Parts: sequence; structure tokens; C-alpha cells
Amino acid sequence: MAHPRLRSFFSGAVDNLRSAYRQTEGSSASTAGSLREARLRRVFECTLPANTSLHCGDIIDPFQNDSGQLDGILIHSFGNALAVDRGEPALALAEAVIAVIESKSLALRLD
Repeated sequence: MAHPRLRSFFSGAVDNLRSAYRQTEGSSASTAGSLREARLRRVFECTLPANTSLHCGDIIDPFQNDSGQLDGILIHSFGNALAVDRGEPALALAEAVIAVIESKSLALRLD
């Protein structure tokens, strides 16, 4: 069973993400998506291990595959995410990707 403080912390993080969805209801898809993605990034960036980085953008692999735009790409420190400026969408190499985060629905659960 999870420690009560961890449960509280992650419940608060989920509440924070849910509020972003409520705040953007009725907005255009691109506006809502941008705001939700920004909130998601703020919630997760502070809790990530030092050997990772969080980006948005595309993932490519050596077989010419391209993921399309992703809200969050967690990259291991040994890998690269290529971008012109900090905060700009990046091009991540699949070999370094640890996880992907998408914020498309309000179906957030904490079990």
C-alpha cells in the first residue's frame, strides 16, 4: 500500500491536471491543448529524476518512423532531444525515450 503522503501528493497533482481541463472547457482544441500541455509539464517537471528531461515534440527512429506531436516525451540523460530553443518542440531519438505522456482526456485515475 502507498504511503499516505505519497497518495496525498499524487492526488493533488491529479487535481491540478483536472483543473486545467475544467479551465479550458469550451476553448478551441489548439488553445485547450496548449494550456493542458503546459500544466502537465509544470506538474511533472518538478518530480522527475535528475537523469531525465521532459520535452514535447516528435519521436523518430532509425526505420523512418515518426510519432507525430506528443505532449510529453521523457528522455534519459544519455539521449538527445534536438531543439533550436529551450521550450520549443523537440525531435527525440527513440533510443533515449523512457516514456510518453499524452493529455487528451480527463480520464485521470489514482489507484
